[in-house]
Amino acid sequence: MITINPLVSVIVITYNSSEYVIDTLDSIYHQTYENIELIVTDDKSEDHTLGLVQDWAEKHKQRFRRIEIISGPLNTGIPANCNRGVKKSDGEWVKIIAGDDILSYSCVDSFIAEIENNSDMRFIASDMDYINADGEIVDNNDFKYNAIRGYFFSLNSEEQLKLYARLPLFLNSPSFFIHKPTLQSINYFDEEFRIYDDLPLIFKILEKGIRIDYIGKKTVKYRIYENSLSRTSNKAKSTIRIREQTGCFKKYRKKYLRRLNLIDLAVIYDFWLGHSYRGVFGFKGLPLLYLINFYQNYLNCIAKRYKKTDTLSASGYQQQVNQ
Repeated sequence: MITINPLVSVIVITYNSSEYVIDTLDSIYHQTYENIELIVTDDKSEDHTLGLVQDWAEKHKQRFRRIEIISGPLNTGIPANCNRGVKKSDGEWVKIIAGDDILSYSCVDSFIAEIENNSDMRFIASDMDYINADGEIVDNNDFKYNAIRGYFFSLNSEEQLKLYARLPLFLNSPSFFIHKPTLQSINYFDEEFRIYDDLPLIFKILEKGIRIDYIGKKTVKYRIYENSLSRTSNKAKSTIRIREQTGCFKKYRKKYLRRLNLIDLAVIYDFWLGHSYRGVFGFKGLPLLYLINFYQNYLNCIAKRYKKTDTLSASGYQQQVNQ
């Protein structure tokens, strides 16, 4: 049953977000959808993020059903910070955004309109723009996999799960719009990880038999810059990122890959080269090993075909992945 004009909880997760958090909050304030509560959950920032948020909230509190600001006693990582916000929320739907990203003004309205047309939706992703530190729109390499990404959204949940185990590249948490009871049914985000919130969440959703739906609209501007966890060259943060990529692979991806399947074996080989291979007697020979990496050649072939034709039929791709 569809709830008319449901309460939407917009949850802002922050950590040392003082440079951009006001832009984030302003984008929520200007939403064309009215029935919103705002929750800001801070992961023990060391800058003046909390002070900025508190001052802004006092000036703009009349706009929202309610505002709640949560300050964690310890720095616990992104998934745990998300969970604090979700558990405090009262909305039927939740929209989580980092304190350096920006919602399009029609973001919430766009999702609600889709839900009104399809009451079976429980987890929805959208397109998004990528912006740099100055807010300028930039290109992103993820776009070369749009052919596969488009195919993914045509599948049922079981098929999506198989494909996502092979290629978890095309869904980003800033674009998600989630039914709160659905999050509760999977026991929220996986707090075993500190920086990876989206990949474990997607697996938990798909393992529950819930299909991931899609709207072809850009609902968020996702900021990528040197200090962001996904882009940093900081050695300590990069080490955490690689460790958690390995943990996600072992916990969620590997069990869906069959060693007797050529594509699945290529996925395992590709991951081993990037995360576990240390070379022989100090010699790695990675260029040669990547030349025989069927998985990368396979993906690049699909990407090139998409560039030429700007389309790839679901049936055509399905024939390829089933080979």
